[in-house]
Amino acid sequence: QNGVEWIAGYGWNKSHWGWQRFPHRADLDLVSPHHPVFLLSSDGRVAWTNSMALEQIGIRRDTTNPPGGEIERDSTTGAATGILKESAVDLVRPFLPRPETDVLENALRDIVRYYHSVGVTAASTLALQGEIELLTRIDKPLGLDFDLTLHVHNHDRELCAERGWKTGARVSGFSIGALWAAVDGTLLSRTAWMLEPYVVNWDLHGIQITPGEELEDLARWCLASGWDVLFHASGDAACRTVIETLQKTGFGCGMHTALIAGGDLVSEEDLQGIPKCRLGLCCNPIKKVTESDAGKTYWGNRWNRAHPLNAWKQAGAALRFSSMEPLGGWSPLKALQVATDPAQKGMGLTLVEGLEALCSRFSHTAAEPCKKGLLADGASADLVVLSGDPARVSSQDISALQVDMTFYEGNMVFNREGQPS
Repeated sequence: QNGVEWIAGYGWNKSHWGWQRFPHRADLDLVSPHHPVFLLSSDGRVAWTNSMALEQIGIRRDTTNPPGGEIERDSTTGAATGILKESAVDLVRPFLPRPETDVLENALRDIVRYYHSVGVTAASTLALQGEIELLTRIDKPLGLDFDLTLHVHNHDRELCAERGWKTGARVSGFSIGALWAAVDGTLLSRTAWMLEPYVVNWDLHGIQITPGEELEDLARWCLASGWDVLFHASGDAACRTVIETLQKTGFGCGMHTALIAGGDLVSEEDLQGIPKCRLGLCCNPIKKVTESDAGKTYWGNRWNRAHPLNAWKQAGAALRFSSMEPLGGWSPLKALQVATDPAQKGMGLTLVEGLEALCSRFSHTAAEPCKKGLLADGASADLVVLSGDPARVSSQDISALQVDMTFYEGNMVFNREGQPS
């Protein structure tokens, strides 16, 4: 980009290294002193950069934190460490080269092939304007045998208004979903917004990315403009703010749906205050296992009541399993196993409840029934053939089952014994 060759990557997780601290720019300087480096964490919330990258994007000692983000600094010298959190990651994006259309198309095909191999025929993504522009540049049908829904960032809503987009619209072969805003970050990045501080740092409550007034404005705009709304909320302070937003605006009481991505920690008292509305929770039960060590370290005893799927369900939320780390090895059957395991506190869904959360999608409006996740006349013929019956094995053995075949709209798109001709 602009004559400078960047090195970009994705997927690191400091917990996998047994670290509590974040890595440092000096670690990257040792291996790449002459090229700017940008490495995005597995949850997409933290960028690890080297010194040359910081120089390229103009981060100095006097550079202030952007709203809803943090430029991590050395506590002694005040110099940037190379770690950029939440909205501070966006400082780098204008400098990164955009992929060519053919590279993007090939990447999409590779991703879809992987999804088919695990029995997935539909997905949604939280898209920024640049990503939407990349996807909509593909103006011809790709024949992906896959349904992709783009949730559009709140900051891009005027663009949507100009183009006449609303929830449910079709654009270049993709569906438009909700307008979304991030209320906070994640546990692993220590940016989930908490009512009480983190155990490892009694000055740290995480990051509130979007103020409450802006969330209320978003909800009211969606109500007036015919959009679903989606809030990413992980910590208990963030979940409380979302519930208060729904109470104040009355969103979800009409034809459209309020979605919450995450819902990792929430008090029973706050759940009791959820208004009667069309509410959906997009959650990943696998995190109850994979983030257990980090949860106990950062949240202490609060981790015991994390991921309360049953409590959300009893409060009226429709559950849908999903992953915020789609390239990190999303395993639908592992999600089903954890969610139906009675040993996992707060989970313990029945197999039928777990399968419904795994196989169903949210319809765009109350007037439009969902055509996936059910066997009925007029439903989509998206089917998965497993190597065994999940009802005939223990919950601990569900993830050992394999996907033998995947069908999309009645056509076989994956066969474990070999792709069909």
